[in-house]
Amino acid sequence: MERLCGQRCAFSFKISLSSISLNFVEMQCAALIHRYSYTLGSSPAAFESIRHGGSTLSAQLDKIDTAFVALNDDVMGASPSSMRDVDERLETWFERTWPDPSPWERAQ
Repeated sequence: MERLCGQRCAFSFKISLSSISLNFVEMQCAALIHRYSYTLGSSPAAFESIRHGGSTLSAQLDKIDTAFVALNDDVMGASPSSMRDVDERLETWFERTWPDPSPWERAQ
């Protein structure tokens, strides 16, 4: 292995430039540099705490516009009818947001 600045290199680049084409050298250099390239992107996420049903919940859900969402349904002390309202509004929002089930979801 060749040494560079006292460090061991993970590659050796011993070739005679007079015996090869410049295109080959460019391709080898590009291959060595390419391993340090990265793709940067954005995956917006949201965490929503659901505490109430009704139109407040519908408005809260309608504002969500992210790639990933976590819903914490910690509706405490709600009556059975209030919980049914929350369930129905969430189900409607899920069906509108993701109309086609993923292959791993159970059929109903």
